[in-house]
Amino acid sequence: MSTAKKPQAQLLTGTHRGTAPATDHLTYFLLGEKGSSGKTVVSELVALLSDQYVAQAGGTEMNVVTVDDQPRLRHVLGDRVALALPLTPPDNVSDDDESEDLRTYYEQVFEFQKGRDCLIDTGSNSSKRIFSWFRGARGAYARMTKEEGVHMRFVVVIDNDAEAANGAADMMAAAYRMWSKLGNADFFLVRNAHKGSFKGLEASCEKYRLMLELPWLKIVDLPRNKSIFWDMWRNKGERSIVDMFAALDGADEDKMRREALATETGLNTGKVNHGVFDFMLWLHESQKALLPLLRPDVAQAIKARLDEDADLYAAD
Repeated sequence: MSTAKKPQAQLLTGTHRGTAPATDHLTYFLLGEKGSSGKTVVSELVALLSDQYVAQAGGTEMNVVTVDDQPRLRHVLGDRVALALPLTPPDNVSDDDESEDLRTYYEQVFEFQKGRDCLIDTGSNSSKRIFSWFRGARGAYARMTKEEGVHMRFVVVIDNDAEAANGAADMMAAAYRMWSKLGNADFFLVRNAHKGSFKGLEASCEKYRLMLELPWLKIVDLPRNKSIFWDMWRNKGERSIVDMFAALDGADEDKMRREALATETGLNTGKVNHGVFDFMLWLHESQKALLPLLRPDVAQAIKARLDEDADLYAAD
């Protein structure tokens, strides 16, 4: 029996003991090596849930940052993004991993992490640069997060694609090795079902099977969005979920609004009705699915609101 893959498996094992004390500043660090896996959607939903809590209970809204050469989240959320830092540094910054100028360039985002909760969304194919930054100066960035009371919540988003799963496994292993001894990080895998079930992936991808066995990895399942509006309406001008919610809210009762949506999308009003319900159902179920990512007090408040609306989405 071959043992060639045993060292790789060992890199993905361990026991995580870190927690997120309420006094810490929490940073969501969104990773995903493959494009179109749903990372932007997850980032947007987390920011939306945080903003809903602030509007409901008060407090300070989180900082939203992108590190991406093509920051789709910036296109979607606009001015809600506090910093859009290109992944590729300018020509006057040395590209050497140990360059102090390079670390200073990336660590602009750390100023947004120290003062309040923060969400950092990274682009596809970014892990080489991101982890070079993390490793620079013998892991100085990781130590800075510990010293400044910043709790790191690494979130990797995948769909049922082996490339996405393999990239996720490698990134989680690398992040775990750097932060597990510091104790100020936890790790989430979000499985986005927008392209279907993950059953085949478990049978075909060894790294994915290994991830499912990790005691320190928490798994969140995002439901599939079956609304016809998701592709036909959202992608016109990079509209946000809030934009969609505003346009669809009340359309099930307002004939004129249904007719306007039908004209815009080229659908008949019957399909508009189904599209409205399917989108609102997906939004409701997605918010429930992401509750484990939130601070306990935020999750409790959001869950109470979702529970009040549960009857609207109950099966007949």
